[in-house]
Amino acid sequence: MKNEKEELIYSLKIDPEKRAEKSPGFTRKRKLLVVSVIALLALAGFGLNQFLKDPQVDVVRAKVVQEGLPDIVLTAGGYVEADSTILISSQINGQVKSIKIEEGQFVHKGDLLATIEDNDYRAKYNLTKADLDLASATLKRKTSLYKSGVISRAEYDEAVRQFKVKDAETASAKYFLDNTEVRAPIDGTIIKKEKEAGEFLLPGITSEGVPGSAVMKIADLRVMNVELDILESDLPKVLMDQPAMVFPDALPDHSYKAKVFYISPQADKQKSIVQVKVRIDTPDSLLKPDMSARVYFLKNAAEGKVARRIVIPETAMFARDGKNYVFTVVKDQLKEKPVEVAEVKDGQAYLASGLEGDDSVVEKTRKRFHDGMKVVVKSAVVAD
Repeated sequence: MKNEKEELIYSLKIDPEKRAEKSPGFTRKRKLLVVSVIALLALAGFGLNQFLKDPQVDVVRAKVVQEGLPDIVLTAGGYVEADSTILISSQINGQVKSIKIEEGQFVHKGDLLATIEDNDYRAKYNLTKADLDLASATLKRKTSLYKSGVISRAEYDEAVRQFKVKDAETASAKYFLDNTEVRAPIDGTIIKKEKEAGEFLLPGITSEGVPGSAVMKIADLRVMNVELDILESDLPKVLMDQPAMVFPDALPDHSYKAKVFYISPQADKQKSIVQVKVRIDTPDSLLKPDMSARVYFLKNAAEGKVARRIVIPETAMFARDGKNYVFTVVKDQLKEKPVEVAEVKDGQAYLASGLEGDDSVVEKTRKRFHDGMKVVVKSAVVAD
């Protein structure tokens, strides 16, 4: 029985020689499989790491072109201003009782703009008026007595003097009372309120550099200019009545014909500049004082329509829901902006609106880009 068991156990053992024959091949396959899995995991990890890293982008700065513009002699930047701008101040001190108008409202010369508390001024006027009435009656009576020889010339002269004093005091009190009403000095638009009802008008200058008696600012927006500082070396290129074209930075799809009407007779020796002003032919309600603008001084007057276009590569745009968009880069983050395309030609997109001339856009967009995504700017160039 024992021999049968030993034979059975021996038959179940693996022959060391056979094991030596099978093991090397099996081991090599396992090694290859393990190496392959490790390589795939490493590749996947690298790909995931690259995907999660902030992508690198090439950005291109938008270029500004003017279509239909004649030969340009000189280009300069300046600010839009109303030809007549007046800071309306009160002639008296006191508390503002009411403001009758709002900013942006057009008013005519003489319209009531604000009122100042008048109790004290009215009381003083009434008192001086009563004194004047008494002095007038006294003078009338003493005139009759003087003509009758009842009183002396000295008494009559004193009555005349008293009347004149009271008349002057009344006129002064009336002046101050009248000035509790602040009225428009010209036809124009209220562009800024300096005070609100309840505030006080005081002598001196505020911390903002505005007179303490200032109530509001009015401007005649029907006549608009652009004020510029021209380098002395460029001054020979600028002539009186020279045609120009104005492009407000805030209105990229608007342009205005203009003409040089003022060249300062004196230069600024510290900055080596000369002040020049151009007058806009037909200003509209879109133009606002203190807007920045680009002025092109021309050899000849522009004929027909002049359009200011922003040019970017066509590859910088992407479409969604029938609209066009671009990505700009602001502080290492993508910012999605809608743009209106006027024309596409030779791989360039000419935009009617949506961008400014100094905006930088991503040259080529990717599907995974989204608004607010962090990126690394690899290179930046100006559009051709």
